[in-house]
Amino acid sequence: METKFCKKCGKKLPLESAFCPYCMTKLIEVETAEPIKVKKKFPVIYIAVISAFIIIALAVAIFFLFQFNSNKSNKVDYSSYLGVWGNGENVNDTSNGQSLLEIISVKDNIVRFTFTSTSSSMKTATIENVTCEIIDGVGRFTFDEDGWFNKGVGKIKFLDDEIFIENTITEKYEYALWDIGGSYYLQKMDSSIVNFKWLLGENFKDHKGSFGEEIAEAKQTNSGTIHCYSDFNVIVSDKTNKILSVDVDYTTSLSKSLLSYETINGYSKYDDVYSLLGEPQRNKISEGFVEYAVDKNKRIEFKFDNDLNVISFSYRLSN
Repeated sequence: METKFCKKCGKKLPLESAFCPYCMTKLIEVETAEPIKVKKKFPVIYIAVISAFIIIALAVAIFFLFQFNSNKSNKVDYSSYLGVWGNGENVNDTSNGQSLLEIISVKDNIVRFTFTSTSSSMKTATIENVTCEIIDGVGRFTFDEDGWFNKGVGKIKFLDDEIFIENTITEKYEYALWDIGGSYYLQKMDSSIVNFKWLLGENFKDHKGSFGEEIAEAKQTNSGTIHCYSDFNVIVSDKTNKILSVDVDYTTSLSKSLLSYETINGYSKYDDVYSLLGEPQRNKISEGFVEYAVDKNKRIEFKFDNDLNVISFSYRLSN
């Protein structure tokens, strides 16, 4: 057997000995291997949480994208319905009864209107300043007063070339002789809005066609000739045939929406007048009126009720 000697203590040892059992001296250098690198596995819970977050984020994004596209595609311009709608030949045709719907204002899908139903015996029921949201062409509303102390609910539907309105009386006043209830299909009437701001000083003959029919014979005065129409009078110069003044008195719901000075009509309030024209030159609001000088040679006076609603205005050329 081959042997060797311990390099430290000199003892005789087998050739293959790695260390000396006598002095415990290491005789052979043992190579140490490189540590094995073990890849850490990402916890499964983390993967599940991140995946769930991504799925939720995608779902939310898809939902809002769908809603945006849906709203965009379903958006309707209801301003094309502004004006007067009815089931008669014209706004003055009440011989057999008539129903009139006046679309007063439109803002996005919020519509404000007044509806009037007149019987053949000239009984009238009216719901005024109704505001409702239009969803998919249909709006729903309630009313507490129709002129006969009746209460109810209603539905208005905007069709291609007509408007359908349905009113249901839920609380009928026992002494009421008429009510606003019923179903009606209404067509656009030829009536148009008359904006007097642009007409003062204009030639009467050029614009009289938009005023409708005179309700009385024209009268001669020192100021000129007075032409009387439903809810307003026009004074015209006998020399120049120009419109010298206009007096508007809002006595009907129809006149409230059709007769205006710029954006001011019978549904406006003092705040609307102030917003348009600013501080009045003559402020007598405590007495129910204010006056403005406009366009240097023109003056306009607005009158108000106790709730500061516009009830009339007088527009004239100043001397």
